Amino acid sequence: PAAGQGIIAIECRLGDARADSTLAALNDAETAAALLAERAVLAVLDGSCRTPIAAFAQRQGADRLRLRALIALPDGSRSLSDEESGDLGDAAALGAELGRRLLERADPDFLKGIR
Repeated sequence: PAAGQGIIAIECRLGDARADSTLAALNDAETAAALLAERAVLAVLDGSCRTPIAAFAQRQGADRLRLRALIALPDGSRSLSDEESGDLGDAAALGAELGRRLLERADPDFLKGIR
């Protein structure tokens, strides 16, 4: 799936303590970690909502996160995928590392096709 697909997010004013405390009760730490990991993959790959990139993170056990990611050419003729697991608390670093590994494996022509 696309990074962040299915996650509901609420924005509020920066510095609004009342809104922050009200919304804190709705925050799910596992979902937030998954979103951080998935969005980190997108950031490294310079992806947007129109880029053929998939990222899916899910908790494994009490404190681990499994992240799978894929980049594909728009016509589906080629794709690269990889996965990584790590500590739930290191979600952003996990996603960035996986994104870097995909970049290393992609040749320049492939990257031109997805950007």
